[in-house]
Amino acid sequence: TKKKEPDFIAVCGSPMPMMTGTDFDAIGERIESESGIPVLTPHTNGMHSYLCGESQAIDMLARRFCKTDIEKTEKISANIIGATPLDFSLNGSFSSMCRCLNEAGIDIVSTFTMKDNTTCGGLLESVKKAGSAWVNLVVSYGGLKTAEYLKSQFGTPYLCGVPAGKK
Repeated sequence: TKKKEPDFIAVCGSPMPMMTGTDFDAIGERIESESGIPVLTPHTNGMHSYLCGESQAIDMLARRFCKTDIEKTEKISANIIGATPLDFSLNGSFSSMCRCLNEAGIDIVSTFTMKDNTTCGGLLESVKKAGSAWVNLVVSYGGLKTAEYLKSQFGTPYLCGVPAGKK
């Protein structure tokens, strides 16, 4: 059998473990110390919209893995933050965003959390480089907290966009 070696592990809560007081942070620390694999433990409970957990998870990725000693890219570049399979997997808008940016000459450094196969490599490797982007493009609520963190850490401005439809 092939040995699994994930880049990180996420341990998330659901209603029953939260009601019984399960200490997910302690479980995460134990898993990490025994496996050597980084563990993220967003404080989810299964009782709120997925947006809460999504926001926490994306923010934890940035805080845990972004390199702090990184310079801005030479060429204009962007991170796409908040593109998740729940919102962007079926309608082609994620691919369109990536294509439009590339056609405009803007390199994509990172796509929290979907992978653009043509530009930025693996998820965790791109997250590590996120501080080098010139701008963060927030495409859903889940990315706002992370964009605020990246602005405070790296001075990276961010733009928020929401779909606009016909009235």
